[in-house]
Amino acid sequence: MNKYKKSIMLFAAVFFVSLQAFSQKSPVDEFFNRYANDNRFTLISVGPQMTSLFGSMSDLFGSMNEKQLGLNDGIIRSVHSIKSLRMLTTDSATTNAEHKRFYREVTNNLDISHYEELMNIRDKDDNINCFAVRKNDRIVEIIMVICDDDSFTLMDIMGDDLDINSMTQMNGQE
Repeated sequence: MNKYKKSIMLFAAVFFVSLQAFSQKSPVDEFFNRYANDNRFTLISVGPQMTSLFGSMSDLFGSMNEKQLGLNDGIIRSVHSIKSLRMLTTDSATTNAEHKRFYREVTNNLDISHYEELMNIRDKDDNINCFAVRKNDRIVEIIMVICDDDSFTLMDIMGDDLDINSMTQMNGQE
């Protein structure tokens, strides 16, 4: 009986340690949780229900030509692939020093082995970083961190198979 008790205790300990490891939040999640209610930030959060509504709206217009709607296949694919979008951006009352501190807080806590850097732009005091998380050769998360004299912005886009080329077409860039 004592042998079984030890085995059960060992199994429970391993189970709880592994559960704790899987339940840890990413630095991006922690940043959003910390500053979502901070008055220095504007929060934009679009959840799965709203993104599925956008996808349904594009289905409603399916009988119309995408060109007639001013859309292209890339935009339609992007809308369907996005599951959630979160953005925190500072207001005009924040200082350049605060922007830099927020930028360092996010970038210093990212585990670079987990994220693929897609873009890094640095010009004097301006910084733009774009990171991706891949699963099975598909991009499932894109994180943008932008810091300049006027603001700090953190954007997190989650999806099933995010296509960066299609997303840039959404911004009118081709």
